Formats: sequence, C-alpha cells, structure tokens
Amino acid sequence: MIRYGILGFGLHAVRRLMPGFALASNSGVTALSRRDMKQAQASAANYKIPHAFDSAADLCRPPGRCHFRRHIRLLALKRRTAGD
Repeated sequence: MIRYGILGFGLHAVRRLMPGFALASNSGVTALSRRDMKQAQASAANYKIPHAFDSAADLCRPPGRCHFRRHIRLLALKRRTAGD
C-alpha cells in the first residue's frame, strides 16, 4: 500500500484528489495538513484520515524515523551498484 500525505488540504484536495483516492485500490491518504488544527481535524474525521497536522514540518516528520533520508540513501546506493 502506498500512503500519501496532503499538504494544504483545501478545495483542490476535496474536489480533485480525494475522489481519485476513493477509486484507488493500492494507495490512500493517511495524513493531511491545514493551517488551522481544528479544520485539519474536521477534514481528517470527514474523510477517515488518521493523522491531522497544522504545519508542513509536522506532516513531513514521521514519528521515530525519517523515510525520506533512508530512501535517498537507498537510491544513491542503487545508482552506485547499477553503474558497476
């Protein structure tokens, strides 16, 4: 399953992104952020999204680990080994 977080969950997300995710079979939205925490929590509850944040920094900071750095290291390693 591919998990996504939507930064700035506004009208575009509601009208364009969420209908597409509703049809997706192997991916889903697991986090969103809005400037106002109450609005973020309300949107998350409305769409059954488990995590709501009020900043991009919090949305992009997974608890206890950093997926982004790990994936960058793996990509760099694959490039080095693919060139051999």
